[in-house]
Formats: sequence, structure tokens, C-alpha cells
Amino acid sequence: MERLIQHFAGWVLYPLGDLFGQIIMDDVNPVRYIAVMIAGGIIYRFEIPRWFHLLDSFRLSSDTENRYPFFKKLVHEDDTGLRFNWLGKTLGAALYFNPLWIARHLFLIKVATLVGPDMHWYAGVDFVAIIIASLKSGTVSFFTNLPIALTGNYLIQERMNLRYRFVGSAALTTVLNAKYAIEFVIFSKM
Repeated sequence: MERLIQHFAGWVLYPLGDLFGQIIMDDVNPVRYIAVMIAGGIIYRFEIPRWFHLLDSFRLSSDTENRYPFFKKLVHEDDTGLRFNWLGKTLGAALYFNPLWIARHLFLIKVATLVGPDMHWYAGVDFVAIIIASLKSGTVSFFTNLPIALTGNYLIQERMNLRYRFVGSAALTTVLNAKYAIEFVIFSKM
């Protein structure tokens, strides 16, 4: 059942958010939907649950905590050692979806949607401009998403069982993907 839920989150929830953004922008593109579905089902379905598992299982040594006092705010001690507390896991999850992660997502969307009947395998495409636009949009999106991402990631990390965190993340990302889709169009025109 858990595997089915992971597949559903990757193949269905991730592209739904982008589709909502496309509908809001009145620019629905089936190729784009398929590209986001493939990214969610193949890439995100594997990397995100592994990151959440790492956050949950990460242990910090006492020496490291003593050497870097700021870690005291991010960890708590239990019978297995020093583990990330709610703040450490929330920040770790929010920082995972950093400007470069968002830029990669936007870059994949843009490159996928360049293919068309009149396109000759990306001839004449300015990939540098696409990368710059993706980085700019990714950075702005990251900072404007921070209040939503921190709140959502707190709820995911602290209120959901580890096996369902990817689904929670996919639901949060569904909302954020709609926002990314809109911001990419807005910031590409600036």
C-alpha cells in the first residue's frame, strides 16, 4: 500500500499542481503536464522520501554539537542520541526545496515545452537564457514560498508518519507548483 501511495504522489499529485497553475494562466500544455508527471514519478518519488528519511534518522555527535553551538537549537536528545527536533527537520525540509531545486524543476518544464512540431531538436534554443530565467524565478519563488513552505513542512515533519511524508510533501508541492507555474510566466517577462 505504501508503494502505491508513493506512486500516486509522484505520478499524480505533483503534476496536478502544475496543471492548476496552467489552468489559472489559461495556457494548458499536455507536453508540460507529461514532463512534470515524469519528473514527479521518476525523480521526485525517489529523492524526496530519501531526504525525509535522512532528516528523520540523522544523528549528531555531542562533539559536533559542542563545537557548533547553533546546533543546540536544531536537535534534541533521546535514547538514540542527538536527533533533529521539529525546527531542524522543518528547516531541513524547507531548505531541500531550495532555489536550485525550484530552478531545476522550472528548467525541466521549459525545456520539455520547447519541443513542438516545428522544432528541430532544440536548434537555436538559448539554454543560457532559460537557465538564467529559471534561476531567477527559482530564487524569487523560494523566498516568497518560505512562509508557506515552513508552515507546511512543519506539519509534514511533525504531524505525519515518515511513510506518508512524501504524500504530504506532494500535496504541499501541488499548491507550490501552481505558484511556480504562475511565477515562471511572470518573471520570464521581466
